[in-house]
Amino acid sequence: SDGLVCSQPVGDVSPPGRESSSSPMAMLNSSLVNAVSEPEAVTKMYTDLQRTESVVTCILSLVPEMAKSSAQTGNFGYDTYVRDAQQQVAECFAACQKWPAFQTAEGFEQDVFFEGALLHVLFNRLQRVLEQPYEINLAVTGLLAQLGHFPQADVHNFLLNPFAQIADHCTSIWQILRQVCAELTVHMQRSPGFQHSVVECRRRLMGLTVSDLPNMPHSSMVEGVIVLEEFCKELAAIVYVKAAMRLQESLLD
Repeated sequence: SDGLVCSQPVGDVSPPGRESSSSPMAMLNSSLVNAVSEPEAVTKMYTDLQRTESVVTCILSLVPEMAKSSAQTGNFGYDTYVRDAQQQVAECFAACQKWPAFQTAEGFEQDVFFEGALLHVLFNRLQRVLEQPYEINLAVTGLLAQLGHFPQADVHNFLLNPFAQIADHCTSIWQILRQVCAELTVHMQRSPGFQHSVVECRRRLMGLTVSDLPNMPHSSMVEGVIVLEEFCKELAAIVYVKAAMRLQESLLD
């Protein structure tokens, strides 16, 4: 299970670039004195932290900067996602400890990879995030985020690693998000006032304005962009929290 199972939640997990006294990097630095006799372990920890930072940065940079609106409304929200992920991931890990170990069925062969009916439906819906109702987008991204909580190495790698090597005939969440963001970039280039519409839409969803969203141009796409930005922050928070839990577990061993 890639050493992911941890029954205790992490104390205070800070997002990248905002270290606290108990953030992963601070925890690692404080443990160096006691780990001098194990330089290989220290090197592995640093490597894991750098890999996590790369993954988090990649996820947060998927949505084009000109399409983001949280900064303009003062609602970055990353800290909230980290706190939520701490509780949800810890609860999921604890529940999964009661499950038998994951095993590959003997004699199982599949010429063409199929992600399963659930992921197939969710991926199809995610591809339409810029054109379908806001409520459906929230449900789809919420389910995908919950699947990312599971402490299973293959599931984690498939759903939460944008650098994972995926066969050409396979569909991954990252292929879909990159394609959607590419389509979004093309649309923004043709719509000079698009970012203003996104900001106004977010303000309305936050209750800061009473503008009539259905009368706004490209209302479904505008809402979808906001969902995309928040979804990426949520996935990045899950990756960060799971990495912090692995680090904490390794320091306690």
